[in-house]
This record gives sequence, structure tokens and C-alpha cells, in this order.
Amino acid sequence: MTKKTNQNLTDVEFWTNYWHNLALPSTVDQNFSFDRCLSRALLKNVTRLASNDGVPGSEYVSRKSILEVGAAPGKWLSIFPPDTFCVSGIEYSEAGMMALRKNLEMLSIQPKELIHGDFFAIEPSPAYDIVMSLGFIEHFDNPVEVVDRHLKWLLPGGVLIIGVPNFSGIHGFVQKHLDLGVLQAHNTSIMNEKWFENLGETLRLQTHSIEYLGSFEPDLPLTYKALSVRSFAPKALLRLARYVRRARFFDDLNGPRISSYILAVYKKSE
Repeated sequence: MTKKTNQNLTDVEFWTNYWHNLALPSTVDQNFSFDRCLSRALLKNVTRLASNDGVPGSEYVSRKSILEVGAAPGKWLSIFPPDTFCVSGIEYSEAGMMALRKNLEMLSIQPKELIHGDFFAIEPSPAYDIVMSLGFIEHFDNPVEVVDRHLKWLLPGGVLIIGVPNFSGIHGFVQKHLDLGVLQAHNTSIMNEKWFENLGETLRLQTHSIEYLGSFEPDLPLTYKALSVRSFAPKALLRLARYVRRARFFDDLNGPRISSYILAVYKKSE
């Protein structure tokens, strides 16, 4: 597999520094618009699974198992009620795994399994009711093959949840003017509803839902460059937009051009 790389974004040293500097515990902040929108969508989908509502053929027996690919620091795993779900994660970098372990410990969450290593080198075992990755597949040139490997961890009849940022609309325009290098580290060709519809057909999955969410998100566009004349105006506008985006009214204003995220949910064949 050929990974789209950007030395400032995806090398091991970058992630080591990132996880070392992350303040823990890391949890979902309902006052932060993106956290609020994505956590609500995730809980809606997994709760439906556990209650057998809208997931044909599923049977609720004891707790459902969830595996997150690229799980550090465990922020999204922490939202699932422990009496209904048991959580696991795969993480590549050593610093990321340390942050994941420490964060779950600080939050008093006992994981089922934490796997340290390369997702593409570890031998998959179909042992999970739910497999999810949030912001992972868009860093690869061959995302269909990456998603197919997710399925190898999933039990027959299990649920696959894939989330990616949406740089196909206004966020891509802002990112291009803020820091083009960040945009180039993403496979923007997959950031549309049609691609996810085709993905379900290609991998013979039952498509449960494909939705745009997050509305406009001022914190999605990133820059790792020093402030410049070119980036001054976008950064100033994003700072102002953060205050406006606090209003929950905007959470439900979504579409291909404005939303910051795409979340797709599928069911694997029995």
C-alpha cells in the first residue's frame, strides 16, 4: 500500500511530539461544536445497534465490542457507556499508545484490548461487533483497500463506521489559502457522498447511512506555518467564526459545501 505522506503531518516524529504534548485527560467537550456533533452521531448509530433498531439481523448479547483504528488518545472511545460497550483500539506510534493507555486509565475505562503496531502489518482477527476509524482513510491513495482491511476485523453482520473530514467545500477553500501542504496530505477525492455510496457497492456492504455533519467548523482548517500576509486574513476570520459557531443552532445546517465531516455507517454481510 502506498501512503500519502507529508513529513510535517504523518511521520513518526511528528506524532511522537504531538502525543507527548497533549494534555490529558482528553474527553469530548460538548461546548466544542465538532465534538458535540460527532459524538452525537456516533452515539446515535451505536445505540441503534445495541437496541436492534435499524440494524437487521443484529442480536444484542451481553456488551457490544468496538475497535477503533488509530485510537489515540481514546477520546471517542470514552463516550460509549461501559455497561453496553467494551472498547479496544489500535495505535501505531509508541507515544500515541502511551497517551491512549494513560487517558483511558485516567477516565477509569477498562479496555478489552489495546494493540500497538502497524495496522497493515498486524494479522486481523474478526472479533468485533463494531469497527470504526475517524480521520484515517483519507491519508491513503488506495482508501478502498484500507477500508477492506477494516472489514477483516469485523464479525459477520457487524457494523463499520468510517469518518473523514470534508475538504471538498468551503473548508478546502480556506485550507488552500491557509496551508496548502495540509490539504495535500489528504485524499480529497473521497470526500463526497457518491464515493461512500460506491464504497458500499464495491465491498458488498449494506449502507446504513451516509451523512454530512459538523456544519462549518472553524477549527478544521489547520496551519503549521508561521503567520504570513497570505494566512493573516483566513486566521482572523476563523478566530471570529469560533465565537459564532458556539451557537448550537448551526449544528444542523449541513450539506456537501458547508459541512466539516462525513460519517458513513455500513453493515457487513452475515
